[in-house]
Amino acid sequence: MEKRLQRLARGMEDHLLVPEEADLVLSETAALDTPLVLLDSLLFVVSPMLERIMCRAIERAYALRSLTLGLQLDKAPAYERHIRPAIATQSRELLLKLLNLDLQTHPPQAAILGVTLTAEAARPQTAQRGLFQAQFPEPDKLDILLARLRSIAGDHNVGAAELCNSHRDDEVTMTAFRPSVLAVGSSPSKPSCLALRRFRPAQPVRVSLKNGMPSLLFWQGGRLDLAEVKGPWQSSGYWWDGRRWEADEWDAVVMQPLYALRLRYERAPKAWTVAGVYD
Repeated sequence: MEKRLQRLARGMEDHLLVPEEADLVLSETAALDTPLVLLDSLLFVVSPMLERIMCRAIERAYALRSLTLGLQLDKAPAYERHIRPAIATQSRELLLKLLNLDLQTHPPQAAILGVTLTAEAARPQTAQRGLFQAQFPEPDKLDILLARLRSIAGDHNVGAAELCNSHRDDEVTMTAFRPSVLAVGSSPSKPSCLALRRFRPAQPVRVSLKNGMPSLLFWQGGRLDLAEVKGPWQSSGYWWDGRRWEADEWDAVVMQPLYALRLRYERAPKAWTVAGVYD
């Protein structure tokens, strides 16, 4: 041991220096002396907190994947908002703008006594484009556009329409945009030759029946004779929670001019409608 210490003192002993890195903490907390009411005042407090978090992330070659703002309110439960851009970003201005638009849509309902800002780190996304590759909109511009649309139309009215697990036509729910990627060697399915163009809302029509089948229509100020009718196809649902519905549908071919359409009969209001036409 003494010989090793002598060699270390003389600089003759091989040894490795292992630096100890501090843990990456992407969180800031601020206790306010006076309650905040205005949104501009809150952003004035959040901006330097976000800048310090962003600097710590960039020093470790990270970007921010999400941002969570926690607010301690006066005589009210804690309030929290979550921001998640399309891709991890190192732009403080983008995150601050998204947070501003979100708070304009969902403002806190009481004075603010404390602020906590927490971020999630991720590796920044890089992409190398070819010389002749078409230009695409920047992801940050798309994030800001969607945030502005949500502030105008509401969170549940912006996104991608996804069909619900129901037999009811046109019942969809809005989800976040998730771009689909085709596997290598795969090709998209070919569209069918006949497509139903639905009317939203369905258009009312008067129907004359013959032997229980539609035979004559009075629609859009004209009389339409039906050459061929197929159906009915019966569907129903939601009988278990009070939203019961029942409907019968027919596919009918109009004689003059020649085209096909979809008829729908709602049993609850006892109303006939034209649900759509075939292209």
